[in-house]
Amino acid sequence: MNQPLVSTITPCFRMKPYLKRFLEELPHQTYFDNLEIVLDHNEPDQEEIVWIKDFQKKYPGKIKHIIVNPVEPIGTSMNRCIQQASGELVTIWNVDDLRSPTSIESQVKAIIEKNGDIAIGDYKIVRKFGEKEDGNIVLHGDVPASEFKRGMYYGPFVMFKKSLCDKAGYFDEQLVSGADFDLSVRLAYNG
Repeated sequence: MNQPLVSTITPCFRMKPYLKRFLEELPHQTYFDNLEIVLDHNEPDQEEIVWIKDFQKKYPGKIKHIIVNPVEPIGTSMNRCIQQASGELVTIWNVDDLRSPTSIESQVKAIIEKNGDIAIGDYKIVRKFGEKEDGNIVLHGDVPASEFKRGMYYGPFVMFKKSLCDKAGYFDEQLVSGADFDLSVRLAYNG
């Protein structure tokens, strides 16, 4: 299997309670060797910057750390991540979401094996960050294809070919909410 570079789209604003755990989880990805983290960091404090620098010393070249002052809207942040991404594939990975260790590798495999443009996966919604046992699992196999045009069944970890944005466009920076759903639907129509 060809191993394409995957870039994360990782906006960050007031995520200090989650950032350290996010950084600790990154190396546990089975796809870590072919992973680039594009972190668009809005108004970080000094401690957060130290955490990033420590990670960069341990894992050189893994994080593109973009510091933004003043804060910009999330759509702008997400688009900057896509534009700065070096990977053929990009995936949403918010700092306050945790991935299973094989999730990125599984999505890459699905895109390559099916010659696809987009990959999603089942996910669990929990009440408390870091919780693993309790929660509601969302299974995509149970969702009729027509519903992907009507509701946000894509989940928090959509992966897609960066080149697909040439047809589908980017995050709508005018939207205060729902920009991820809007883009996911446009990606699906064009992918």
